[in-house]
Amino acid sequence: MRDYLKFKLLGTLALFLVGCGGGSSDSSSLLSGENPSPTATPTVPQPSAIPEPSIAPLPTVSPVTTPTPSAQPSPTPTSTTSPPPVARTSIEAWKQFVRAKNSGEQLPFPDFSYAGFKQGEEAIPNPSWQQFDVTDFGAKPNDNKDDLASIKDTIAAAQKADGAIVFFPKGRYLLSEQDDIYDSLININGSKLILRGEGSGVGGTELFFREHLLSRTPEKMWTTPPMISINGSTSSSSGNKITNITRNAKIGDFHITVANASALRADDNIIINLKDPKAATDDALQPYKVEDNWTEFKEGEFSREFHKIKSISGNTITLTMPLAMNISKDYNWELRKITLGNNFGIENIAFVGNWKEKFQHHKSIIHDSAWTAIRINKYENSWLKDIRFKDWNQTLSINASHSFSVINSLEEGNRGHQSILVQNSYGVLVTHSHDKIDTGMHHAFGVASRAAATVFHRSSWPKETTFDSHASFPHATLFDRIDGGFSGASGGHGGSDKSQPNHMHDLVFWNFKDLGNNDGITRDWWRTDSIYSRFLEIKMIGWHGARANFIDPQLARNDSYGRDVNPESLYEAQLELRLGKLPNWLNQLNKEAKEK
Repeated sequence: MRDYLKFKLLGTLALFLVGCGGGSSDSSSLLSGENPSPTATPTVPQPSAIPEPSIAPLPTVSPVTTPTPSAQPSPTPTSTTSPPPVARTSIEAWKQFVRAKNSGEQLPFPDFSYAGFKQGEEAIPNPSWQQFDVTDFGAKPNDNKDDLASIKDTIAAAQKADGAIVFFPKGRYLLSEQDDIYDSLININGSKLILRGEGSGVGGTELFFREHLLSRTPEKMWTTPPMISINGSTSSSSGNKITNITRNAKIGDFHITVANASALRADDNIIINLKDPKAATDDALQPYKVEDNWTEFKEGEFSREFHKIKSISGNTITLTMPLAMNISKDYNWELRKITLGNNFGIENIAFVGNWKEKFQHHKSIIHDSAWTAIRINKYENSWLKDIRFKDWNQTLSINASHSFSVINSLEEGNRGHQSILVQNSYGVLVTHSHDKIDTGMHHAFGVASRAAATVFHRSSWPKETTFDSHASFPHATLFDRIDGGFSGASGGHGGSDKSQPNHMHDLVFWNFKDLGNNDGITRDWWRTDSIYSRFLEIKMIGWHGARANFIDPQLARNDSYGRDVNPESLYEAQLELRLGKLPNWLNQLNKEAKEK
């Protein structure tokens, strides 16, 4: 843990010196009047050799009172005397990232630009695959008859092709007309398949589910199967161990060294996984302490990322995407191999449930999960685009995947339990997606279960709810240019007390606009008056809107509190820095959103 702690403290203390100051969170002294031009920044070189990361002496800082479960500071808020919002201003945080990226030093926050389909470099494709029209297999929209069997036949035929589009002409299709069903209605397996409709709005393609499903273990309120289950492979979601990592690596690195790479090949999908109870010490949570009831954390499997191998030289592996976590050779870091599906998509379809009750959290399995729409497991380079969910208590979950995009997703209708949830995945991008339910889903967009490098971008939810971080150790999550509730919200993060903390390092809010209506509320990110709600290393840049108060020592940085900043979007700025310009697909997406 020595190396791990040194890496962690170096980053945290450096950020604290630059960004927090331990007192007033008004970072006006760090503001700069000019936004650096990413196009003028040199391309970051990929080193051909990887020297062992050196551990510099820790910098000396003035003592700061830090909260621990045994000595939590009183809820003293950060300064609330920041000037009122003014014209957006650029800040030192972005310049610091560019300098660190070019020099190879420890990054102030991860590079989130690799999130999404093809790491954001390419538009969602429109392949000329064979088309299978559901009406050719007996489905008939708007006839008020069950279409499930015909649609399943269409999908079965399409999966035999080497690339296929299952086409749903406009109209309403009935898929859940029977009750007492205990299994998913539609099961999809494999790659190169698109479900495509003729529009997700009114008058487009609607898949309607009248009856909810049942669970064989109803006492476990999360166990109802989804209406549609999509699996990219039969591989275990945890993968199969191949070898161990033998050298240190840090956030932002593309290289890892293993004991034996002979069983690995370029283009393999891998999982980098910490599995060592010796790592589950207070050092991993500085300045906090491991709590007695944290049985899952104590198992020592609290850091994991999905990656793809770009190349191999000896026992040195080059990754296609950068690490979003530090790796210490002092602990048992495993490299596992996993098989993922690819090029799966859903486009231009509305998924409409029949959940009509007034939602009550954990009242019963009916309220929590009986109306679950879609679960996707084990995919890379896949997407959902232009979709709508109405009247569900769970909409969409993405698991054991990487390089996945959700674009233009809309949620409406009756309030339910869970919005879009990303878990056990790397580099999922949720962009231009909105919860338009009156009071929002109880848990808004969020992460859980070791999710990493997740980006929620230019999206929104109502003021009555807030983001979800559902415990089991997600890390490196970016809420980027989000309009959503926070202060005084009635929903939000969840998770078992045994699976705390809710979030590990690098929970980043960039230009988050708090729509809440409870100015002055104090947010305790590491509560000691409850067995829930533990968040590590909060990084807030450009937080504005309602004026919540925060406890200084709980923030790794709090820049420009009360004012939005330049660059407007961290994801876009990092992507432009890497590619030299924003890709056309993203410019077009932003343009269309402004025109709506």
